[in-house]
Amino acid sequence: MKIDSESKMAIDATFNSILNEVQMSNLNFAIQLTPFAAYITLKKSTQVDKSGRSTTPSAPLFLHLQQAYQDQGTAQEEITRLKALLAASEQKCFEIDNLNKSLLKKLDKADKELAVSYDANADLVKKLEHKEKEVTRLNTAKIEVDRKLKIQKTDYVNYVSETDDRLKTLDKTLKIKDKEIYNLVKKV
Repeated sequence: MKIDSESKMAIDATFNSILNEVQMSNLNFAIQLTPFAAYITLKKSTQVDKSGRSTTPSAPLFLHLQQAYQDQGTAQEEITRLKALLAASEQKCFEIDNLNKSLLKKLDKADKELAVSYDANADLVKKLEHKEKEVTRLNTAKIEVDRKLKIQKTDYVNYVSETDDRLKTLDKTLKIKDKEIYNLVKKV
């Protein structure tokens, strides 16, 4: 048998009203509440404190029970929400962990490539230093060759000049000899 919501509300109101009346009656009572029932024991005496005086009734327990159920429902909703957030956070953590592993692999690979590059760079620096020494040696040799060439040019110019001077002298001598031969031939 199904109970519609209006009947359920009426039942809850009547149930709560009875519990409220019992709790506000100032009679001695004991209530055991479950989510579906209330077991009430009533005595024909009033509630008294330790000194024997009548006491004022305490707040109805069903209000505390209802508040506890509401708090429990709110807590359950919060737990469900937090579990969903935890699952999302765990998934995000898993994804970030995988991303970190991937980045670490890439970093290791990049470090290895960098080490290879450093080694290649060191080799190239050594070769460059060797080539620079070779260029320095060749420049020194070129300067020496240029100096020797300059000396040779100077010697050549001097030799040519001396040779030209000798040729001129020999030409003059030859002309003089030719003239002497001509004069001798003329005399003869």
